[in-house]
Amino acid sequence: MKSVDIGTLSNSVCFSFTPAELAKELYFYPTWCGHFFCTSAYYMKRKTYPPLLVVYVREGLFHVEYRNQVFDAKKGDVVLLDCSEPHYYRAHDGLEFVYMHFDGSNSHEICQHILDQQGALIRHENNALIGNLLYNMVYFYQSGEVETMFQSSMRIYHVFEYLLAPD
Repeated sequence: MKSVDIGTLSNSVCFSFTPAELAKELYFYPTWCGHFFCTSAYYMKRKTYPPLLVVYVREGLFHVEYRNQVFDAKKGDVVLLDCSEPHYYRAHDGLEFVYMHFDGSNSHEICQHILDQQGALIRHENNALIGNLLYNMVYFYQSGEVETMFQSSMRIYHVFEYLLAPD
């Protein structure tokens, strides 16, 4: 579906998901994913939002304020946020990114472990793999494909696998 967020251009797309109760009990599951092309009018400021967020910056700068850190993620960077904590992010003109909000199983504990070790801005050799995974996910759903709860969960496991791999 087309994004209606302020500051996203017309070629931006996003998809929302309602997980089955079994997925909530056993698996990781996506709640949103998308591919956004932004102007500087795009922003998000929240005190809390239940899911986690992983972003891969394809072009431009993505300004983030999280856990008393302020940074601009650039092309090739990954940003990981536990959105249950206060967070603010905004676009600079020309920002293009792919993203996934997700939740489930022990995802918040794994996210906290990664944030404690690496912080929210991740510059790692596996970032391109995460970017490809998110990009492919968006276009999988854009083409009308369907997958099992386990397959959706594996996408998120792979994100964690890439984030936790040693340099």
